Amino acid sequence: MTTKTKKGASMAAEKQKITFERTYKAPLEDVWDLWTTRDGIESWWGPEGFVAKVHKLDLRAGGDLEYSFTATAPEQIEALKGMGVPLTQVVRGTYKEVTPRAASCTRIWRISSPASSRTRSRWSSSSTSCRTASAWS
Repeated sequence: MTTKTKKGASMAAEKQKITFERTYKAPLEDVWDLWTTRDGIESWWGPEGFVAKVHKLDLRAGGDLEYSFTATAPEQIEALKGMGVPLTQVVRGTYKEVTPRAASCTRIWRISSPASSRTRSRWSSSSTSCRTASAWS
């Protein structure tokens, strides 16, 4: 992909990276389970007004993750219909690395999309909390 400068010259677009960090008052094992198990993901993942459903979860390097979000709240359903968008969106990815450890762990996967992206999630813990950092590029 290229972008135009003010003078009209072309240059390669820089790859963007977004990082989110959050600290939870929970043990590492609980946070790991919320991100890496069917029950965990379905219990909390997704925007408000949608339900998450995990279709495939093979938590190993080369394994697949496939889940969907389905609009359930009337305002989300109305908005999606108004945009001509299906009520269910499917996300597919392949785990590139999965490294659980006692004090920290890593999960890396690539999302299948036209603008393919890579997600890296790292967890670390103390005696009272768990810190997560997720980066998309």
